[in-house]
Amino acid sequence: MNFLNNMSVKVRLFLAISMFMLTLIIALAQAYFAIGASIDFAAKEKMGNAVQRSAALMLRDATFLRAGAPSGV
Repeated sequence: MNFLNNMSVKVRLFLAISMFMLTLIIALAQAYFAIGASIDFAAKEKMGNAVQRSAALMLRDATFLRAGAPSGV
């Protein structure tokens, strides 16, 4: 820690601010990428729900056909 004592106050302040800004930038980048991943997941989930909905309707119609009931119910 002797090397910190040999630095001027201006240099020490610059180093402290630089380290804080670097940490802040890394945290913001991680948050940005996490939000992007969540948006991608939500879009894929929405597409999956559309496929599942049509498959569920087809299965419902098949059940009505097997039971002999009208499919409009």
